[in-house]
Amino acid sequence: MDFQHRTNLNSHVQATASNLSAPFLKLPAWTLPAVLLVGFVFVTNQTVRGQAPSEAQAIEVSQLIQQLDQIEYEPREAAERRLIEIGSPAVDSLVSALLDCSPDACSRIKRILLGVAKQCDEEALFKVLATLRVRYEIPTERIKPLLDQWAIESRAAIVARWRQQGAIVVDPFQDEFDANANVLEELFQRQRGLDRGMQRGFRFEIKGDDIIGLSTDSAASEVDQGEDLETMGSMNERLKLVLGGALEQNKKIVLDSKKGADGFEKSINLLQEQPVAITIGENWRGNFSDFDLVEAQAILPINSLEVQKKVIDDALLSVLNKHPLSAVSLVECSIAADVTQAFPNSVVLLTIDGSNDPKSMLQVITKEDPGLTQVRFLKGKFDKAQALALKDLPRLAIVELMKIDLDKSAFEGLASVRQLRRLKLEQCKFPAAAFIDYRDKRRGDVIVDFTAKAFLGVSSARDFRQNGRFQPKQAETGVCTVASIVPGEAAQRAGMEAGDQIVSVAGQKIKSFDELRIAIAQCEIGEEVAIQIRRDGKEMELKAVMGEPAEPAIRLR
Repeated sequence: MDFQHRTNLNSHVQATASNLSAPFLKLPAWTLPAVLLVGFVFVTNQTVRGQAPSEAQAIEVSQLIQQLDQIEYEPREAAERRLIEIGSPAVDSLVSALLDCSPDACSRIKRILLGVAKQCDEEALFKVLATLRVRYEIPTERIKPLLDQWAIESRAAIVARWRQQGAIVVDPFQDEFDANANVLEELFQRQRGLDRGMQRGFRFEIKGDDIIGLSTDSAASEVDQGEDLETMGSMNERLKLVLGGALEQNKKIVLDSKKGADGFEKSINLLQEQPVAITIGENWRGNFSDFDLVEAQAILPINSLEVQKKVIDDALLSVLNKHPLSAVSLVECSIAADVTQAFPNSVVLLTIDGSNDPKSMLQVITKEDPGLTQVRFLKGKFDKAQALALKDLPRLAIVELMKIDLDKSAFEGLASVRQLRRLKLEQCKFPAAAFIDYRDKRRGDVIVDFTAKAFLGVSSARDFRQNGRFQPKQAETGVCTVASIVPGEAAQRAGMEAGDQIVSVAGQKIKSFDELRIAIAQCEIGEEVAIQIRRDGKEMELKAVMGEPAEPAIRLR
């Protein structure tokens, strides 16, 4: 383009900018900066997916781009910094300016685009990188580090935003990155080196941290240089293609080569291998729609989500269905009456903590074919109705109950869950007879785990020692007679004697030594427990403070 034409075009742009800003000239001096500030705050408060700039911001961007040709140093530098700060909304105007600008402005726009590429949205990122490719002819291998940096910066920005809104986010990648950034940078550099070597025909074998070069394939020795940009026409036509191109078109310009696409996918895969765990509690001030981000789905997968004291509605379930969740914990949550969404089948572990109506939750979860293999209930309620609801989980293999009071009907309901293979009870209260009945009926079909922590210190006449270890024989039924007392343990301290018959423990009737072990196993170490005994035909109550077993805890199965 000749100099005269460029001068006329610049004059036209300046005149247009002056006309746009004319309505503000009659207002006080502080009005225009205030309007621009309000416009900037509004845009930056939008989602990171890239909103169109407001009218006030468009005016500001236009004026800042004009300042890039200022003779004075400070206005130029201030304009550069401000355009980088504006980020994504300034990209279109910056690329348009490259259609006709001075060499100095062109150089400054390049620096601005490189700065914007660190933390803009995905649409703007690939527009920036495509511009760097077609206008400045920067090769893909030099663009690759920008992609890596953008991915890391975007991930960190999303995590920071969630934390600002009150979510608890555990990000193992960021924690590792902060602790030892050099190691991760070396990892990216190594991957880039391997990519370049393989593009030149080298084959490698990776054993642990060692890289072994094997051979050179002459057929692959020619490096793929990507598209021949000159075939796309003149510079202006190439830039207009970038401006008018959708995300996929600009991705094609940037990544349509062996160097670009493969390397970028490997970097994204590296981030996808480091999912985050999020807790949404009482301090959460955001909306579930904040999780519906393109970047979040691409580089910030969520594999564990804990929701505290919220209503489970369609908004939340739609979020759950958009992430590769494997574990969900619902703490004191309830189910909305008008739920239509299904529970995501990627979840394999569900924890229901403190709910008074887990049956309603299970009905939502079992609406479609769920992928749950493990369900954990903490506190709250679990009875026959909840147990029967588990029948509709075809892949269910493990049920864990923690800190829950169970009655006989709960075990009856669990007995009907034929696909169950393991039942784990921890710090639960339940009738020993119901537990034994369930265990004996399902023996061979299901493993029932209940670890005994407390220790009373008695043995029955049917117990014996083998190889120096205490071994129970077949339990006697109908009566639980103490044959011997372990010196110094809870039973002796409570005044129990050999020959005593144990009638009940903490109000629970005892009819066998097996039931006694299960009743004692439900007690805590240091807990004072009322034990009803019969001695010489007379019943009396003893108080025993539970002790800790000298041998490993007994696993009752």
